[in-house]
Amino acid sequence: MTYSTLSIRLYSKSVVGFALTSATAASEPVADLNDMAQQCGPYRLADWAKRHNLDVFYVDNCWVRVPVSQSDLTKFARDVLEKPDIFKSINTDHDDGSRYVIEAEEF
Repeated sequence: MTYSTLSIRLYSKSVVGFALTSATAASEPVADLNDMAQQCGPYRLADWAKRHNLDVFYVDNCWVRVPVSQSDLTKFARDVLEKPDIFKSINTDHDDGSRYVIEAEEF
């Protein structure tokens, strides 16, 4: 049986030690989307990111992280999850250059 996870995490390039390809990297969770993980696994996330010219970081072949802006989150919600308003509740007070990471894994 295959299990999937999908989440949004806070990401800032100024955070030392948060290498997006490291399995041990940790950051503050912003949204747990595991109930929608079947809609967007790592391959679909990577395909969507590439179509939008976003960087894709592989922790392994079934674990992907994509750093995004708030507007990218809105596009992801609309294009992939088909729920354009799902991220309106995310705190957007991070105007200091902070970004988010969409993370999808299958195991």
